[in-house]
This record gives sequence, structure tokens and C-alpha cells, in this order.
Amino acid sequence: CARRCPAHAIDLSRGPHKAKDHTICGPVVSGSTTEPQGKSGKQRYGCGKCQVKVPCESRIPPRSKA
Repeated sequence: CARRCPAHAIDLSRGPHKAKDHTICGPVVSGSTTEPQGKSGKQRYGCGKCQVKVPCESRIPPRSKA
């Protein structure tokens, strides 16, 4: 998903729950907002391009056997 983000707003080194930086993503997709969600109450932005043609698009991918 990080490679597909047109805003380069996803940095997986920040961990799975903080990987997407909404302050970078927001201006790129201005006008594409939804109501604040979750415990943080932060505005959510997204174009959705990071969520297509990736293993988790239609299902939760199996854990790798590392």
C-alpha cells in the first residue's frame, strides 16, 4: 500500500496503526473527507488508491510463516 500512495503519506516504519500521515494525505485529496471517526476524533482523508491491487484489498492476507 505504501508504494501505491500518490501522496507518499504512508511510512510503514511508524508501525501499522500510525503508518499513514493524514497531514500529508489531506491536502492531496482535499474535498475527500469524511466525518471524524474513532477515539481520536481526527478527520480522515483518503483517495483509496493505496487500498487497491494489494493482498488485503478483498481479504485479510494469511500470516507469513517466518
